[in-house]
Amino acid sequence: MPSPRFTLKSLLHNLNLPASEHSWLADCLDSALDAAARDGWGNEGAPVTERDLLRLPHLLGYAAVAAVRHAELSPATQLRFAQYTLQQARPLEDNGTPRGLTVLLSCLAGQGALDLAGFTAALKMAEIERGLFDEIKLGELRVLTDWLMTQAELDDRQRLWWLWFLAGNCRKPHLGQPWIDAVLAHPALSRDFKHKLCAAWLSARPPSRAPEAWRKLDQALSARMKGAEAPDEAVDLDGPGLSRLDDDDDADADDDDVFASLNVAGHLMRSALGDYLLIPKYIQRRAVMGLAQSGDDPLAVCQRYLASDRRDDTGTLNQAVADVLRGFHAQMPPDAVQALIEKGLTRPQVNTRKAFYALAAELYGPDVWQQAQRDTAKSVRAWAEKKAAMT
Repeated sequence: MPSPRFTLKSLLHNLNLPASEHSWLADCLDSALDAAARDGWGNEGAPVTERDLLRLPHLLGYAAVAAVRHAELSPATQLRFAQYTLQQARPLEDNGTPRGLTVLLSCLAGQGALDLAGFTAALKMAEIERGLFDEIKLGELRVLTDWLMTQAELDDRQRLWWLWFLAGNCRKPHLGQPWIDAVLAHPALSRDFKHKLCAAWLSARPPSRAPEAWRKLDQALSARMKGAEAPDEAVDLDGPGLSRLDDDDDADADDDDVFASLNVAGHLMRSALGDYLLIPKYIQRRAVMGLAQSGDDPLAVCQRYLASDRRDDTGTLNQAVADVLRGFHAQMPPDAVQALIEKGLTRPQVNTRKAFYALAAELYGPDVWQQAQRDTAKSVRAWAEKKAAMT
């Protein structure tokens, strides 16, 4: 497809979109300009223009997101606009990755137009830019996850890696918490798989090697950054999904772009360290409960994860133990539950003690708040006083 002139009229012509939908697409561009301005693009003297939007893939993503969410546009038009936007991606250039890329992948997945190679290449672009969860909403994320879970090309080992990787990069609890709940309730996943997934989320170490296509992309990017030829077995950077990485017509001003180079260099550094991920704490907390829900003995889970040291993740895991006790205490010996709660109330983390005071009050009554008002931490005493006043 030839590059369009930078006007909406020429874009609509090149994409052969129905004339009856042109006004709605114009509305999408207006919404995209507003969204870009809210995100800090342009200024009062030089606002973002329609030409900017159609010229820069990152800004074009705003328009594509608006289009795939527009209630009046036909699915065919939404799909065509999303595909066109993905084709414009230039991931080694500044502003070359469309904003909301995973929203566009969700559109393709929902219409049966997404393949594994395109998904892998697009996720690599988004990872480099640290934009895996930009713009995406829960429903869109669930559509994309449903697609991932039912891909016949993936075996369980690869599927496990993808779900570990995606969750490990989701730093938005308001999005990630309900999404993880949906994943762990998904009928396509076996109980054994869910157990392995929860165990994987409790470790920064990858549960297996990354899929081969992902590793080949890393090899090709590494070679490109070093100015070397890619290994014979590496992916072709001019192939599907990354076709504009080497576009000489567009790369003149951006070849030495500092920000794009830093993003790729940072990505390669993470890869060199073994692709470890610092799993978000809210996911670790949910994973402990997931172990108990997927076959582990709840009492054994509590005894395993109730810790007394001051490591950064200890407070999270201790609070997770309180969650498991809340959900499974009826299945445990009462003496064992009481002993775990008493241990929890001696832990050094304030949030851990608050979690166990709250649990004890639920199980044993409001007199617990009197004990909490004698806690060693002033913040806990003040919190307990307020709780006591509410009972």
